[in-house]
Amino acid sequence: MDGAKYVDGAIEVETTRKEIDNVGQFPEAIGAVSMGFINLPGNKEKVKIVETQEISRPLMVITKGDANPGVKKVLDFFRGEGKKYIKD
Repeated sequence: MDGAKYVDGAIEVETTRKEIDNVGQFPEAIGAVSMGFINLPGNKEKVKIVETQEISRPLMVITKGDANPGVKKVLDFFRGEGKKYIKD
């Protein structure tokens, strides 16, 4: 969006936790988070879930410099056996 605002008056947050908390505080609020976060203890009570078609977005994994052995293991998994868990 080249730095443009979403809309005047929008509340932008830095974390999913803050997004859930804000949606829980404002009846007119809308957020888009994964069910993994909604399923964490205490979150379902804060929000109303609206069933929709599946929404997806690309996931990028980045490192600063070379990946350490633990991170490399995760990256290797998604490049190999983990590919079966990735939807096109």
